[in-house]
Amino acid sequence: MLFDRFYSELGNYGVTIKSGIAVDGTFVDVPKQHFHQDEYAQIKKGEKPEARTYKPAVESQTDFDARYTKKGNEKHYGYKNHVEADVDTKMITDYEVTNASVHDSTPFLDLLPDKAKKDEQNKEYKQPVFADSAYKSAEIDKELQRRGFDPQIIERAYRNNPLTDEQKASNNLKSKVRCRIEHIFGAQKMRMGNEILRTIGIIRAKFQIGMRNLVYNMSRLVSLKRVKGVK
Repeated sequence: MLFDRFYSELGNYGVTIKSGIAVDGTFVDVPKQHFHQDEYAQIKKGEKPEARTYKPAVESQTDFDARYTKKGNEKHYGYKNHVEADVDTKMITDYEVTNASVHDSTPFLDLLPDKAKKDEQNKEYKQPVFADSAYKSAEIDKELQRRGFDPQIIERAYRNNPLTDEQKASNNLKSKVRCRIEHIFGAQKMRMGNEILRTIGIIRAKFQIGMRNLVYNMSRLVSLKRVKGVK
């Protein structure tokens, strides 16, 4: 895989990936398709409605893998790019592509290594993992600690259980680091202009989104070489 090949060569350019990890997801929209309610219900079950298969041309132009979802007041249709990144270099270290309806926390643990990287000069060091409150759960915290990570996931308030001043201060510090992954998504959108993905099916979507992540990493390497003098 090209992405993995490029990532494995970073050490030859003096780029060391050993700081904290940030994880987040961003929507990748495709042109909206309009389905009847019963058609979309079938598609969500993994079935192909007869009305979409009676002609080869109609079937070939129907994306049976993309999904609708809503975040706040925004409605999205398509896929989601789940990214793991190094907070120091802002290089993408891994990614996963799902349809847009998959919750951010679903592929979260699959993105992370089975064991955290160790700092040989500081045996007490635990590699931190930063993420927003969508990833917060007791199960995730426990699994991260089992793997040797230090969970730095933003805490959220609940009804009749507001955040304490200490939790708010902690969230503020975590956010200042976690937001670096937003810079990655911002850079991708700025350079692509129109980010709508014009392919059909998740196989093509995975390829195109993977190429976007790879091209971002290439561009980021150029920036690191210019700013930090990496050779």
